[in-house]
Amino acid sequence: MPGPDLPDRFPAGRLPAWLSERDLDVYAGEFERTGLSGGLNRYRTMDRDWEDLAEYDGAPITQPSLFAGGALDASTAWMGDAIKAYPNTLR
Repeated sequence: MPGPDLPDRFPAGRLPAWLSERDLDVYAGEFERTGLSGGLNRYRTMDRDWEDLAEYDGAPITQPSLFAGGALDASTAWMGDAIKAYPNTLR
């Protein structure tokens, strides 16, 4: 299994099959145009989630839920044990 860091998921020198050079150029162009602030703000406020959602710690998930992730998706690799903790609501 690749390491936990995003760059570890992409071998140097080649793009994954699902990402063409043209796609990469489009993404790079948009990041050049708009910057990374919007995307990074999500990570800057992660600690607030713990504060804002503290009252729900350990609460069961009662609404119907769906989690879809592939074997190499970061969220699946990093949160697999947490997902397994809710076998009655997350499948």
